[in-house]
Amino acid sequence: MRLKLAGVLLIAGTVVGCASNPPPPPPMAAMPEPAPAPAPPPPAAPMAGTYRGTAELTSEARGCHAMRGSQTARVRNNMITVAGMRGRIGPDGSVTGRGLFGTVNGGTADLTVTRRHCTYHYTLNSNG
Repeated sequence: MRLKLAGVLLIAGTVVGCASNPPPPPPMAAMPEPAPAPAPPPPAAPMAGTYRGTAELTSEARGCHAMRGSQTARVRNNMITVAGMRGRIGPDGSVTGRGLFGTVNGGTADLTVTRRHCTYHYTLNSNG
C-alpha cells in the first residue's frame, strides 16, 4: 500500500510540476539579410582640355633636374600628353603609356613620368 501511495504521489507531483512550467516560446523568425552596400559611383570622366600644375623630381639619379614653373598636359579623346609622352586614359581613369602612368579623374591628373633615369610626379588640374 505504501508503494502504491508513493507511486501515486510521484505521478501527481510530476503532473503538477509539468503543469506549472509554461511551454517554451515559439522560435523567433530569422532576421533578414541586410541589403548589400551600393556600388561606389564610377570615377568622373576626364575633362578634355588643358591641365596645369606642378612637377616634382622624385628620383635621386645624377643628371636629373627639378622642373620649374607651371607644367602642362593636354587631354583629348581619352589620351593625355605630358612632357612629350602620351598615355591612354582607361574607363576607370587609369593612365597607361610608355614611361607614363597615373590617374585622371574629373578635373585632376595625378601622373608619374619616367624619362631615361629621371622620374617626376605631376599634380595637375584642368582649367574647366
